[in-house]
Amino acid sequence: MTTLVVGAGAIGQLVAGRLAAAGQPVVLLARSNAALLQSTGIRITVNDQTLTVKPKIVTAAQLPTTAVELAIVAVKGYDTLGAAELLAQLQPHTVLSLQNGLGNEELLAAALPASHIIAGTITTPVEFISPTHIQVAKERGVGLAAMQQVQQSQAYAMGQLSQLISLCVPNVRVYASWRAMKWSKLLLNMLGNGLPALLDWEPAQVYADPRLVQLERTSFLEAWGTMHSLGLRPVNLPGNLVRPLVALLRWLPLSLLQPVLQHLLISGRGGKLPSLLLELRRHSPQNEANRLYGAVAQAATAVGHDAPVNRALAQLLNDISSGACAWDELRGQPERVLRLLGA
Repeated sequence: MTTLVVGAGAIGQLVAGRLAAAGQPVVLLARSNAALLQSTGIRITVNDQTLTVKPKIVTAAQLPTTAVELAIVAVKGYDTLGAAELLAQLQPHTVLSLQNGLGNEELLAAALPASHIIAGTITTPVEFISPTHIQVAKERGVGLAAMQQVQQSQAYAMGQLSQLISLCVPNVRVYASWRAMKWSKLLLNMLGNGLPALLDWEPAQVYADPRLVQLERTSFLEAWGTMHSLGLRPVNLPGNLVRPLVALLRWLPLSLLQPVLQHLLISGRGGKLPSLLLELRRHSPQNEANRLYGAVAQAATAVGHDAPVNRALAQLLNDISSGACAWDELRGQPERVLRLLGA
């Protein structure tokens, strides 16, 4: 069974590279870096050891015309619709989304009604050393959960999928509620992400300021409160104890919360910079703020709540990417950021 991996970012390269290294037939769909990947292959560094593999690399124009059994989507959230339109031509039996944020699985399900959609969340931090060289900071794991009610045959297929994904990232866990799993990962993705991006700071600089830590707490608890109103409870993810983290952010005094977050989140990243900060530094015209903070604000409105900090975070990040707001007006200016976010 050939696996099609859609997206040649860090996660896509990790999945395609490790499947190829394990002898599995895999095709990686790439865009701007396709020619370079075809030439050099993928280099994966773990614990100072580097493996070079050469999976089959294709562009959209070179996609197979035959049906695909399994497609793994590893693009940014703003590219999900485009990926779904490409996959609609292939009608894959199973589609696994290894994407951050909310709303990706719903887009895939709407565009691919005949496909079995699996929600996935990867907690292993992966970063680029070069466009074709990735580094795994810490091996953590992957969570999987089916969107639809599974039949016996599909449950067996989930077992096969778990075995396949374990070749890419050890420690695969299957969850009963895909929404609870995705919201739990969202809580992790929110911390140390938006504020460093606005300020052009590393997370350590943000967590050195108690006012910014309190703002992080407010944003996080807006999301947790919305999740709670939706009837969802946090679940622990591979390598990440989300439930205790929620309790800490709810109840710990700020003077104690600040050093705890500094230890848990900064050391837990393994040196990887936040994704939103990287997107702004690349001058990307789009970012995933709408899949994170914007999705929280939208869901809060749907349940009759308000999430003003998350709504403002999404707006500011989108304005910087689109050019509506000059990043220089916010970089290194926490007082201005605090004022704009209503702190």
